[in-house]
Amino acid sequence: MRESIALVSGIFSFCLPFLAAADLEPNLRPELAASQRSYENLIETLGRSHGPLAFELAEQWSALGFLQRESRNYSGAIDSFERALHIERVHKGLYHPDQIPLIERLIESNRALGAWSEVAQNHKLLQFVNDRGRPRISPERIATLRKIALWNLEAADLPTGQAPFRHLQTAQDLTEEALELVESRHQDSALTQIEILNLKAAIAFRIAHHMTTWIGEPIHGVTADSIISTTSNDVSDLIFRQNLVISNYSQGRAALDRAKRIAYEKNDKASQARAELYLGDWHLLFNRRNAAAEHYAKAQRLSQEANVNLFETYRRLPNFIDGDDDRLASAPSGGHVNYVRTRFDIDRQGRVRNVEILEVNPPGKSGLARRARKQLRETRFRPRYDRGKPVKSKGVEIRFLFPQADTAKRAEGAT
Repeated sequence: MRESIALVSGIFSFCLPFLAAADLEPNLRPELAASQRSYENLIETLGRSHGPLAFELAEQWSALGFLQRESRNYSGAIDSFERALHIERVHKGLYHPDQIPLIERLIESNRALGAWSEVAQNHKLLQFVNDRGRPRISPERIATLRKIALWNLEAADLPTGQAPFRHLQTAQDLTEEALELVESRHQDSALTQIEILNLKAAIAFRIAHHMTTWIGEPIHGVTADSIISTTSNDVSDLIFRQNLVISNYSQGRAALDRAKRIAYEKNDKASQARAELYLGDWHLLFNRRNAAAEHYAKAQRLSQEANVNLFETYRRLPNFIDGDDDRLASAPSGGHVNYVRTRFDIDRQGRVRNVEILEVNPPGKSGLARRARKQLRETRFRPRYDRGKPVKSKGVEIRFLFPQADTAKRAEGAT
């Protein structure tokens, strides 16, 4: 609630002269610049005749924000979307669902700036509106819960100003809520259930992995009934971490098993193939190669029957979420990103061999190269299959991203 109140109070500073001073990119297309000036003039005219909170202005500010985002003036777009959002809230209430598209545009624009703490706050506001403004059992509410859970899974690796474990715990809670809502619906929701169960497995693996590799983050107070020592080397803290690893391993495996049962009940060959594939991935992540091979063999047979190809190339694991390859491969839009380009081979067991560092950005950051090598050591791949057997992949290139916290100031007038 604090975040929403802060946003409402912060956007009251309407300053129409700001429009005249808005910076446009030097190479901005003439027609785009003309459209922006047209909206700016219309906003100024409406503001003078009807007041700065006139309901008609929400649409104009939103349209201007679209144009500013198109011209890569993300700071200006953020300001415009916030003004439109404030007007919507004044006229329709603090949690009317019509705000959600505007909040999503704010998220996109802040992502483009690499303003990760702002993106985190935007998602909290999105969660607030989704919880209070939508019917409890609705497809839109469930889809948004899944979207926010996905963000928190991603945010565990981003400089949002919040502890990674907090993000992972939030992702887990939201996924449980989404699953409960899906199960309470009367209409057929098997595919949605499978999607959420796969997401649940991905989060469970991430928590288990985080607890075994993260050093220096105390787990003090992570649950209401857990009072753990703030010293990470304390025995109680280590026991708590170990219990989290064990419980999340069980939860993740159970989620994948349940997704498989639903796929078989649905009698959908493609869903069955993916369910077997993901169970194979799960076993491979824990170095259970024989069990992984059995599930992969079933997945290959089912994928042939469904006429889908799931083994044409290698896959970075975990890979339990549809579109996860694209999410892992694509860089965040913001410019505040360090990266390391690497080249390596993948053996038949999915392990990385013969690592080369091709590029470090910014140059001379040797620490980034060490971090990339460490990530590669911890990364497992599903190998490529040829004629039913795993084969080596040579010359694989991956760019590891190391986003930085946003240090750039927003345009004057932005909240």
